[in-house]
Amino acid sequence: MGTTPQDDQWAILGGTGEFVAAEGIVEHKIVQVDCTGRIYEIKIHAFYIPMNSSAP
Repeated sequence: MGTTPQDDQWAILGGTGEFVAAEGIVEHKIVQVDCTGRIYEIKIHAFYIPMNSSAP
């Protein structure tokens, strides 16, 4: 059946469209596991600079 992943983090490196330069992390915590799947609680911490903005 496989292993159950532990609570952890996923990286945000880039993206598409408006978020092409995004960076950050997604913290995930497994809150329920049963025979049909898993339910995660996620917290997204991200930063991006819009491509059409100018730096000061």
